[in-house]
Amino acid sequence: MLIKSPEKPSIKRFLDWQGAIVAPVFIQVSIPALLAYTDGVFELGSEGCVPPLPEDIDQRPSDEQEYLRLHHKLLSRYRFYLSHLPKLVSM
Repeated sequence: MLIKSPEKPSIKRFLDWQGAIVAPVFIQVSIPALLAYTDGVFELGSEGCVPPLPEDIDQRPSDEQEYLRLHHKLLSRYRFYLSHLPKLVSM
């Protein structure tokens, strides 16, 4: 419960802490499902770099171009998260 002021108590809202845990960072930190890239259309390079789009992407059918660009964007977003994870953990 959150109470606005002790002089004039009134309940403003309830907080639901059910399911919340406090644990060491190495146990808590994981990649959110929204950001995880597991489709395998593109693979991160050995140095963790996102590979470029194929050179002939403009000659491919439009639906394939859209598919490749989407997966490239998803992998880039995943890589961005991985690169910023150490900064997030140190907070």
